[in-house]
Amino acid sequence: MKRAPEPVATPSHDGIWYGWQTLLVDVGSVAITAGLFTAPDPEPEYLAVALVGLTLGAPIIHFAHENTGDGLMSLGIRAGISALFIGSLVVAVEAGGGEDLTGTTSTIAEGTAILAMVGMAAMVCVDPIVFAFTDRAKPAEASHGALTPWVDPHRGNYGLRLVLAL
Repeated sequence: MKRAPEPVATPSHDGIWYGWQTLLVDVGSVAITAGLFTAPDPEPEYLAVALVGLTLGAPIIHFAHENTGDGLMSLGIRAGISALFIGSLVVAVEAGGGEDLTGTTSTIAEGTAILAMVGMAAMVCVDPIVFAFTDRAKPAEASHGALTPWVDPHRGNYGLRLVLAL
């Protein structure tokens, strides 16, 4: 009797997906940015908030899930894209005489800004699909203690109980 061939190991995500959390942060930052482009007199502070949210939001969520490697990868890509966008804005302002972005004819700056926005949109889509998984293979860390509240409603007592494992 012939045996079936052994299955080939393929990389897969066996962990729990938390990409919805990174999407919430990114969608909020994109909504702020979209509001800026539709506002008649946009405030630059909101653009800064949106860029900080897009750059740091998802990596912080990765770090909170103890997914440090993917968090650093996400942070590096996002920081590079944000630097590209900010650099294009600086070039555009300088080309416009140092005043503002209106009337600027710098096609290089405009192209770089568009490239950065496309890159960030791609990162918003790729990040939750590629990076946002916990690793189930990690062993659970042993708990060495617990502090729990307790209530005895019949006697009107309450307090904290400390339990330590030695």
